[in-house]
Amino acid sequence: MNKFKDITALIILGVSLIGAIALIALAWLSPAPSSMVTNLLNIILFGLSSISAVITGYFFARSSTSEKVDTIAEQSTEKMVHLSLQLQHLKSYLQETLDVADNESAIHLAAAINAYRHRVEAAADMTASLASSNEAFRNDWLGVVSLASRKTIEKKYDKLREYLQDNETYERLKAERSTGAVSEIDEPKVTEQLRVVEERIENAKKQLPIQQSFVRLAPPPPAVSVEQNIAGGTDSKQKGTLRVRLLRPVYRATGSGRLAPQMRSVPRISTKLVSHPPDLIAGDFRFAPGTGTNFDFHIGLKSMAFGVNLPVGDYVFEYEATIDDRINNTPESCVSARTKGAV
Repeated sequence: MNKFKDITALIILGVSLIGAIALIALAWLSPAPSSMVTNLLNIILFGLSSISAVITGYFFARSSTSEKVDTIAEQSTEKMVHLSLQLQHLKSYLQETLDVADNESAIHLAAAINAYRHRVEAAADMTASLASSNEAFRNDWLGVVSLASRKTIEKKYDKLREYLQDNETYERLKAERSTGAVSEIDEPKVTEQLRVVEERIENAKKQLPIQQSFVRLAPPPPAVSVEQNIAGGTDSKQKGTLRVRLLRPVYRATGSGRLAPQMRSVPRISTKLVSHPPDLIAGDFRFAPGTGTNFDFHIGLKSMAFGVNLPVGDYVFEYEATIDDRINNTPESCVSARTKGAV
């Protein structure tokens, strides 16, 4: 429709200019035009000049409006690209928060950690959805801007799309290599792919309005390390020692051990604390063994003093796992003992 209007206006403008030139030539060539003819020519020339001025103003206004729309569209594109990048950064930030939660899961309640993980994962998915919704805004602008601005907008979005895809590829390859999913044969190929993708990401950062808005969370060092010595046993009775080493002061901690061979059902676990750090105060500490499977068990440690963490050092436990057929192989609820009574 706009194209038809432009063509019609151009035709009228051309006819008006030709008519005006023809009237001027006629008046110039006429030997002695009467006053009536002169007045008529003046009126016609005025009308043609007015039409030409209106059409010229129309095209000037169209050009000015188009320029303003292009400017606003390009500025909006910058903002939308920036929004997508920030949402991508937020997603990465939340994923790093999950890593921190996983690292701390040994010293927090499992139910609380699971709820925390589910909420963070949902937030990460929502940010990814918001980032992809900017495609709709891009399509809206492409319908009203000029050809030059359309090319500029498409170029920026293509670069954004490549950047996001390269980030996903980089994270996937790193995860595969860290989990041992990459064989020795494929290791050089994956390393080269990581190098190429990383170069593309760095080049894209120079062309996109990337800003670092979040402080990266560095996962804290592990709080617990465990050493187990299995003294021997069968599928009905096992014993050994479990050394739970606290690497930094914490309020509670958990050490896990394995049952080897696997027991024929869920066993009862009994434990005895045979060694602990010298700074540990008797009565201010509790430990509780537990299990819910036939292949592993755990010992939970907790400080009983308000605001006081467990001291750093080795907590050595002797454990015994037995099958009690009299109680229908149900796991022990939770056996706990004061340090004073267990040492």
